[in-house]
Amino acid sequence: KMLIHAAGACFMAQPTLFPIVNFLMIRSAMKYGVNASSCDGFACFGLVLCGLFGKINKGREMAKAADLILAKRDSKVLKSRIVFVCETFVLHWTAPIQASFDPLLEGYQIGLETGDIDSAG
Repeated sequence: KMLIHAAGACFMAQPTLFPIVNFLMIRSAMKYGVNASSCDGFACFGLVLCGLFGKINKGREMAKAADLILAKRDSKVLKSRIVFVCETFVLHWTAPIQASFDPLLEGYQIGLETGDIDSAG
């Protein structure tokens, strides 16, 4: 969970550290097992793949993996953040922008309900 907060801060304050923190999140998931917090690592890895490396299809696969993990764990607390990252930074590369409106609105509403105003806003 600490890495999730560090990744958000790195993305805003020191973007060059963001991929490193993200790789640590993925490595932790591979070493200790996938849990609800892992979906943030996979979603952000999709962001890195699309934004930094131009691997759009691989990034989309990571976003889908994050969505599957979230659906299996049914964690409403993380849903707002995952929807925000996936729809804003990953899925728009391969889907029409109109397809993002409903999921983003749902993520916004869940963020307000759970107090995740960073992802909701």
